[in-house]
Amino acid sequence: RADGRSKREGESFVRLPHRLIDAPAFKALSPVARTMLTLVMARYCGNPAHNGDLPFAARDAEAWGIGRTAASEALAELVAFGFLERASEAAMLGRVARRWRCSELPTADGSGREVAPTFAARRLTGDDVARICAQVAANRQVRKPPDLFLWSV
Repeated sequence: RADGRSKREGESFVRLPHRLIDAPAFKALSPVARTMLTLVMARYCGNPAHNGDLPFAARDAEAWGIGRTAASEALAELVAFGFLERASEAAMLGRVARRWRCSELPTADGSGREVAPTFAARRLTGDDVARICAQVAANRQVRKPPDLFLWSV
């Protein structure tokens, strides 16, 4: 169909255009961050008014074998690169997940008109990507393995 929706009920997909996959920022993402971006984009149902209301919490990634700490770090990485933007914070009381806006998806303005995606991450230069990679690496906590027995001879 011309509107991009499937003719079959309940069938959906996540669109990853070649321009996105070939972007330096996408290539610089960790594998966990790429998976998380796909999972957040999968929450989009095709209505531009819903971008900015995409619910996703770190615990949602556990079904995909991604721990909460790794998921939180990946979400922070996606925000740093400009793929995601926090639309609203989580509410522990009432168990409401944080809401996200994805720069790769169309959104709606206040009057309900569709606004084209910003593609913020695709506009990054190689120098920008290198700078952000360094920031992301610095923000990650370095976990040291526990000291094992030290054998003396």
